[in-house]
Amino acid sequence: MEATKNAKITSILMSGKFFHIYFISVFHLFYGYFFTGIYKQYGKDYINDDRFLSIVGSTASLFNGFFKFLLATLLDYYPFRKVYGCIICLEIVLIYAVQFSVTNKWAFMLASQMTFMCDGSMMSMLPALTIDQ
Repeated sequence: MEATKNAKITSILMSGKFFHIYFISVFHLFYGYFFTGIYKQYGKDYINDDRFLSIVGSTASLFNGFFKFLLATLLDYYPFRKVYGCIICLEIVLIYAVQFSVTNKWAFMLASQMTFMCDGSMMSMLPALTIDQ
């Protein structure tokens, strides 16, 4: 504990743990933040219903918030790698599936909700990586 309090910023920035957390964050959050910003524009090309796309965004935001608590709580029962591995597998499937789901508005809604869920869950799980185990 004492060593952590006296650590210099340069030693923290050069540590393997910092790079591990940084690369997990960058690679995982890239798709989530990208999709969050463009889901409506992307959906408009195929789904000509602005009201429905607004509902997609609203419900997807609820998924983002709700699953922050749920998936962070799973870390109390399961190791980080298992929970994170499941989220990464789901997100890889979503990256591929969203291009096909846009032709069906309900499939697009589900893909958007699941993408927002993955994005929200990652933000709540990152602090668990900083704890020495």
